[in-house]
Amino acid sequence: LSEINLNAELILPPCPINQQESKQV
Repeated sequence: LSEINLNAELILPPCPINQQESKQV
């Protein structure tokens, strides 16, 4: 799941706020 999540973040547009929320959650 971690690998898929990382890939999804790379596919999604660069959003620092979104990345922070994803890491916290």
